[in-house]
Amino acid sequence: MRFLVACFVFVACGSDATNVDTVRIDTGDVQGTVYSQTRSFLGIPFAAPPTGSLRFAPPAAPAPWSKMLVAKKFKATCPQPANPFTTNLTQDENCLTLNVWTPHPAPKNAPVMVFLHGGAFVVGAGGDSMYDGKSLAAHGVVVVTVNYRLGPLGFLNGNWGIQDQRAALQWVQRNIAAFGGNPADVTIFGESAGGRSVNALLVSPLSKGLFQKAIIESGAGRTGMRHIRKSRPGFTASAESMGVEFAKTAGLTNATAEQLRALPADVVRGPVGPTPPAFSNAMIDGRLIIEDFSETYKKGAHHQVPLVIGANSAEFGTGAAPDPDVFFKSLGSIKDNAVALYDGYGTHEPRYVAMEMTSDMGMVNGTRWVAQLIARAGKPVYLYHFGYVSQSARKTIPGARHASELVYVFDTPGSRTTRTQPPSEVADADRKVAKQMNTYWLNFAKTGDPNGAGLPRWSAYGGTNDNVLEFTMNDGPIERQHFKGNKMAFWDGVYDAGFRPTR
Repeated sequence: MRFLVACFVFVACGSDATNVDTVRIDTGDVQGTVYSQTRSFLGIPFAAPPTGSLRFAPPAAPAPWSKMLVAKKFKATCPQPANPFTTNLTQDENCLTLNVWTPHPAPKNAPVMVFLHGGAFVVGAGGDSMYDGKSLAAHGVVVVTVNYRLGPLGFLNGNWGIQDQRAALQWVQRNIAAFGGNPADVTIFGESAGGRSVNALLVSPLSKGLFQKAIIESGAGRTGMRHIRKSRPGFTASAESMGVEFAKTAGLTNATAEQLRALPADVVRGPVGPTPPAFSNAMIDGRLIIEDFSETYKKGAHHQVPLVIGANSAEFGTGAAPDPDVFFKSLGSIKDNAVALYDGYGTHEPRYVAMEMTSDMGMVNGTRWVAQLIARAGKPVYLYHFGYVSQSARKTIPGARHASELVYVFDTPGSRTTRTQPPSEVADADRKVAKQMNTYWLNFAKTGDPNGAGLPRWSAYGGTNDNVLEFTMNDGPIERQHFKGNKMAFWDGVYDAGFRPTR
């Protein structure tokens, strides 16, 4: 009888979920789920629905509620083209919600980690299973994942998506203490477009004081940004002129703001394809973002916080892999010298040579360059290179694909990678790397230093020894000196001579 009574009180019998918990925030009461070691509060509005007059406008404060907000499920993702990553989530413009995981019992003044998802600023959601915050929260931090506007709805004529992220960080400042988090100890981290977002927040004068540490995963490089109104070298049009052309595709000539706001969401959510969509990046708007990230870093004018930054060994693998003949031809006069440096992860296959080269050219070298710029300002920078490939994927690709590190950061191997890996295929070696990477990230969020007991040493980056922590294929994390020295020096020289990757 006692067990039956418990089943009526508990949320779920025979599962990890055991009870419910309620917190009060500035807009009302929120009810979440309590597990054995963690609590979760899912789908909390941090801004008003960006619809009607609020479409193509800065995020507004959410309306308070009088009834209990039941926060046990992820809410709708922001409108986006069909994609395999968010197939189980509904889409709606009423999407500015966030998710919170905390330790259980509730902590006091715990470090906070706020994650910004990737997806080329066109797809993705904070409610992806790969971003489950339970494992991080079980080790003493409060985790927040965020939805933000995507595609034209987020970047047609302004940095609305980045402003959404800023609004979420302001929400954290107001409310995270109610969940046991410390608003004065916030780490922002993001991958791909989320990593680019961390760059934007690092350089934006409007995000001062909203975070104390930062992690950029596969989100740094040498490419510049489009300007909202002006034409810039390397960019064929300003953001506003592109918006005019976009409106024409929707049948609107000399479009007014009212007409654009009246368009159905599925018309303005934007396409997705093999090349980055037009509205797939933050822009220089003179207010939120003043100039290219690199220019701010060179001046040391960014927010001075400790940083972890890195990239993967096969960023442009799978569907983004280049055609070797086309790619080599595009290198022109530098082709022979470039090819002579590369062996394609030891395979000597042209497709893997091109894959390794494009990864280094487009992401690894740029990440190292940004690390150098930021390290000059004096705050510690920790540079990594992720080259680990799961045991089940090694016959498919010899390097770590874009985004493949995420299941290791969140310690969720088997949830999803860029190649589907069911839990039955997760090997002990995969779990070991996940535990190590997860712990490095946790240590950094707690102390500003990723090092800790039982982990290989990871020294702060220094330009003279060019040290990198490499997550190797077989031997775990190893610190390297002058990592990929000849290859990085080659791309440094090429870029210094004026070469730029295709934008």
